[in-house]
Amino acid sequence: MNEEVKERSKQTMILKGALDDKAVKDKCVSCECDTLYDQHHHIDFRIGYVEGAGQLCLDCYDKIYVHERQSVTIEDSTLRIATDQTVKDV
Repeated sequence: MNEEVKERSKQTMILKGALDDKAVKDKCVSCECDTLYDQHHHIDFRIGYVEGAGQLCLDCYDKIYVHERQSVTIEDSTLRIATDQTVKDV
């Protein structure tokens, strides 16, 4: 009976350790803060995961991808406006 209790206790500890591993959050590859996602969360269901780099927190994802693309779009629009004005002036 004592051996059964030890074995169940051992199994419980193993299961508890496995569950504790699931609670570990992924770190942002840019700023190293905890992200919203557990390490075992599938990458297809994450926001801010970059293949070949890893998980970004939402702030870093916003800085790198959202604001950068907005500035490129603004520059592209300015370039188009300048080009359109040149064509009109000729």
